[in-house]
Amino acid sequence: MLLVLTHDVDWGRKGPSVNHVLDRLNRFDLNDRLRFFTLRDNIYDGVTLIMEYEQRQGVKSTFFFRPVYDDGSTVEEYSDIVSELRRGGWEVGLHANNGEDLSSIASEKMMVEKVYVEPVVSMRVHYLRINPNVIPMLKTIGIKFDSSLMPYRYGV
Repeated sequence: MLLVLTHDVDWGRKGPSVNHVLDRLNRFDLNDRLRFFTLRDNIYDGVTLIMEYEQRQGVKSTFFFRPVYDDGSTVEEYSDIVSELRRGGWEVGLHANNGEDLSSIASEKMMVEKVYVEPVVSMRVHYLRINPNVIPMLKTIGIKFDSSLMPYRYGV
């Protein structure tokens, strides 16, 4: 059996907004709440922890980075992490914001490749919202693997 581990990096380096955390307060333990509301720590920042854990287990995964985050920051803010992932043998993929048309995916892919300094061959669209008609065309822009389609409806 083949198991592929993947992680979506959904938030910029600064983390989520206060409203996002308040709407999901039950997800976070007291320590995370204190870190967020007193220090404004990014309570979703787990890339380094995941890397350390995987290193101990002898496995590598794919980290999907969004080219532009909701707060307007870009993948370039993660350049140090992306470089560390590349040097350590992890894969970096595109976590596309727009899965509706090929040109948007191609331009977002270039933004991630600029930071990764290698071809990006894997992707998953944010919220798994991809136009199924685009999927057969992904290979024309160098995408070999897409994990946006799921065997169930997202959110159900």
